[in-house]
Amino acid sequence: RFGERNQTLMDLNDKVAQYGFVIMFGSVFPLSPLIAAAMEIITRHQDVTRYTANQRRPVPRRYEGVGCWEEIIDLVNILAIVTNVWIVVFRSTYVSQFENPPILSLSLVGSIAFFVYLIRAMSQVNSIPEKVKRFKQEEVRAVEVFLKSSIVSN
Repeated sequence: RFGERNQTLMDLNDKVAQYGFVIMFGSVFPLSPLIAAAMEIITRHQDVTRYTANQRRPVPRRYEGVGCWEEIIDLVNILAIVTNVWIVVFRSTYVSQFENPPILSLSLVGSIAFFVYLIRAMSQVNSIPEKVKRFKQEEVRAVEVFLKSSIVSN
């Protein structure tokens, strides 16, 4: 049981690290999403081999979200916003035309990152209608009943 959880943790760790590299440095190396997709295809083939040939069949479990990884992904998103704005501002020739480029660059990075983060935060309104919440609860109950009946029948 611990091995399965540890493997899931390692899989998520790899995916979040790969996601972070792609969104933080995709503006510097535009082929990074293509390389990440190729690595994902290879990883999928390895997972299929692992689950079909090397291990017993996994027991299906229902998880709500990705746990603590959600906060980590949010942090990576914020870092990616700042990193990409930083790269764009410091690589542009527009800033070097002014009298004090370092201060202007830092103020541009701060203000653009703030506005992008503000727009991102405003777009993430958590409004799930009550009808959808009830449907999800009924679905969870139905899955639990199904899993209990399949365990009893085995």
